[in-house]
Order: sequence, then C-alpha cells, then structure tokens
Amino acid sequence: MQLNLILDYIEYSAEIKMANSIITNGLLFTEERLDELIAHGLDSITVSRDTLKGNYFDKAAELKGKASKKLLMLCLDRNLRDLEVSMAISKDNIEEIPEMVRQNTSVGIWTSFDPLHWSKGQPESKCPPFKDVESAIVKPGDEEVIRNVMTELLDMKKAGYLIHPSRKVLEMWMQPENIFKHNWKCFTSWLTIEADGTVYGCDDYQPPEFKGRYNITDFDLETFKDFREEWNFAIKKCPGCFWSTHVMSCEMLKEPTGGNYFRHEVTGC
Repeated sequence: MQLNLILDYIEYSAEIKMANSIITNGLLFTEERLDELIAHGLDSITVSRDTLKGNYFDKAAELKGKASKKLLMLCLDRNLRDLEVSMAISKDNIEEIPEMVRQNTSVGIWTSFDPLHWSKGQPESKCPPFKDVESAIVKPGDEEVIRNVMTELLDMKKAGYLIHPSRKVLEMWMQPENIFKHNWKCFTSWLTIEADGTVYGCDDYQPPEFKGRYNITDFDLETFKDFREEWNFAIKKCPGCFWSTHVMSCEMLKEPTGGNYFRHEVTGC
C-alpha cells in the first residue's frame, strides 16, 4: 500500500477515535517513517519477532528478525499507547515463548503467538505450502513440550504478564490436536476490507469465485444480501485454522468489553 494512503487512513481513524494499528516485520521501517506515522495518529504497532536466540527458519526470517529488534527499540523511545510482539511458533522456538514474554513484559510490550500455519490449498492463502514448513512445525510427538510451555504461560498470565492470547486459547493449545490439524472453525467469519474497498470474508480463505467481486463503495441492500449469501457459502467450505485472533474474536467480541482486551486496555481474559 502507498504510504500516503496509510497516513490518510491512520489520520482519519484517529480523528473519529477508532483504534488503529500496524503489523510489520520492520524491514521497510525507518526512524523517519515511524515518526511520520505517529505524527498522523498511529499509537499501536505489532512487530513480528520469532526468536531471542537466533533460531531463524531461513535467511529471510533472519533479516526480518534483525529489523524487528531495531524497530522495537525505536518504538520504546516514543511512548506509544500499545506495542506488541507477534511470534510464529515452530518446534525451534516454542520453548522460547516464556522468556520472550518475560523480557517483553519488563518493558511494557505484549506478546502474541500462533502456530506456524501452512496452506491447505485454499486460494489466496497467506500461508506457505506444507512442504516448505514441514520440518519446522510442531507435530505429533511434541505434545509434552507444548503442554509444559502452555502450563507455564497460563501461570504467567494469571500473574499479570502481558500475554495476548486468552486463557481459552492457551487451554486449547493444551489439546495439541488443535495445533496439529488447524481445524478450528469460527461460528461466523472474519470480514476483510482492503484499502481499495474490496471486501471479502476471511483473510486466509477466499473461494476463487469470491475474489474481487465486491467493493464496499458499491454496497446497497441487495448487493449486501448477495455478498452475505456467498460469505456464508465460503464459511462452510473453509478448511479451518488456529489463528488466535480469530478464536478470540468469536470468544470475546460478543461481550461488551471484548474490544477493550483487544486494545490491551485490560490484562485479564
């Protein structure tokens, strides 16, 4: 997306008091760009960082890891309302999560994490093919380490550490089938609106016939009815996932205060 569009969206959302956030690996960030975004109203950033020990999956991950660390240091000096680290969990870094949480919490940074996902053949998937990640994913045989880590994280969450996944999500990790198969399904679906107004359901699953058909600027009642029918059809065909934000949206956004937790304004849940 063009930087000027990002600045416009952030400025407008700040004007109408809508929460905004950017998720980035830090590769394209400079100190000047960060300050420009903040000046336009950005007050929340999520930075992808997968390891403290340098256990990078590949060279690209190493480059992103070094960039993310640099960006986090810049953000800490700028008094942002909200700062979060997001980890993609593999068998190489799962045991690092508690220490990542400790270090992040000590400087006021939240930690979120999801298992490394792979594409199940769904069109437009943001995930790599299974063959590219097979050696890194947690799989049957890793049950003990998963349960040990999640038990520690549940205790840390109760103690007030800044862990974004809810207790329910951590408890679902304790049932490793959720991690091995990624077959959890939401009761509705994620709604995605792109910068150009393109609207579709889940950002990780789009039936081919759905792509590019709808734009929010063209919606009227009849168009929305057609969209809703196709959206429901897509939900039924979805192969499932285990993205913690999707799980938590179904679990928490039904509650009046659910949005407060997503904005990190409360530490419970």
